[in-house]
Amino acid sequence: MSRARRWTAALAAVLALGLGGAVAAQDSLSLTPGQMRGLAQAALDAGDLAGAEAFARALLTRDPDDTLALSVLAQLALAADQPQEARHLAGRLFRAAEPGVQRFQAARLAALAAARGQDWLLATFWLRRALIHAPDAQAEALVAEEARQVRTTSPVGLSLSFSAAPSDNVNGGSKDEFNVIDGFPFVGALSPDARALSGWAGTLDARLTFRLDESQTHRSTAFLRLNGRGVLLSQEALAFIDAETDADDPEISNDDFASGLIEGGLTHLFRLPRGSGQVDLTLGKGFSGEEDSYVYLRLSGLRRWLLENGQGIDLQASAERRPADDDGLLENRYGLNATWTAPVAQAGRLSLSAGLSMNSTEAINNANTGWVVSAGFTPRARVGPAEISLSAGYQFTDYPDYTVIFPVPGGRQDARRFASLSAALPDQAWAGFVPVVTLTWEDVDSNVSRFERSGFGLDLALRSSF
Repeated sequence: MSRARRWTAALAAVLALGLGGAVAAQDSLSLTPGQMRGLAQAALDAGDLAGAEAFARALLTRDPDDTLALSVLAQLALAADQPQEARHLAGRLFRAAEPGVQRFQAARLAALAAARGQDWLLATFWLRRALIHAPDAQAEALVAEEARQVRTTSPVGLSLSFSAAPSDNVNGGSKDEFNVIDGFPFVGALSPDARALSGWAGTLDARLTFRLDESQTHRSTAFLRLNGRGVLLSQEALAFIDAETDADDPEISNDDFASGLIEGGLTHLFRLPRGSGQVDLTLGKGFSGEEDSYVYLRLSGLRRWLLENGQGIDLQASAERRPADDDGLLENRYGLNATWTAPVAQAGRLSLSAGLSMNSTEAINNANTGWVVSAGFTPRARVGPAEISLSAGYQFTDYPDYTVIFPVPGGRQDARRFASLSAALPDQAWAGFVPVVTLTWEDVDSNVSRFERSGFGLDLALRSSF
């Protein structure tokens, strides 16, 4: 046994007898808290675990928030394969530590303990807290690598995104006061909730996954997803609603424009020649407004080809069935989409896509067919501090039997043009959430003016980086 280890062991034995920081000798030997911390760390470094524990516990008797003592005991608990105790001690250490490097190390220690105990979501939580206190870019990169290892090892995953945005049309209402229908000799007035209303719209999307099985050729996953959108009408919109409604009219509130869904299902990803395939089975329930809800079952498939020179082709098909509603009306939805992606010299990556859709239902105002084309481009280099992406497209939808009291001559046709510019700011990330600013534009022409709208939108989002 080394001299240092014999010395710390002897002092630890005295402390274990309850003599605190005073060692009986011919007179007395007093150890300051600083000296005891040094001896505790020296014992730990020398491999004298019993001595390190005795010093640490003596320090905690004096001060329950002694950071070095908590750190030593947490490390000892890890070494003794007691991950829950280690995580508990690391949590105490985090609360007692000063903001900055101390909390950074405490959070990493708690994340390691959680991972050892296979508490994967807690490990991710503590890594996010570590990022908040990371002292520099090197420390952030270290945590990002640890998060990647947790994500790779863990059978459980959780992704989150949040957004909030002001808008002059939070409800997708018409820009016109009256409903004008081409071919109709009369004009109808639109209700206030069918008009464009200003306010704020916020969304939350959370997806929890659990890996059921995995090999070199396939992976099967169960998932649960929650998505919600809420609206907060502006004072201007509320005043407009109040002025346009009578006392006996149904009340219009923020809840009338809320929407969301809860869905769960299974995903099976498998390797194929020159690419991969994926099959998803999803059961969910959606809602729009306070009472309008629906259940759906969706089966979708994806075939991905990896071509030469970094090119790729995705072909995706889906079929969704919504059981009969309160009126006994079934609804079946089908979709087919193809996307081609390719690098453009050294400038970035280009994508082109085209899709077809069909909604078959006895609810004649919902029955439609449509097609859409779009293009996107992601530059390789940043523009200042931002990683940007651009997209634009055109969508056409035909409702052949649309009726407003009487059948609309030739049915209803909507032509939508849209574009967006997104800027992610990875250098401004907080706790693993990257801020993303998205500017959107759309313009919809229709032969039923109720569905005509146009304008810009600004979306402020936080996107999880792990």
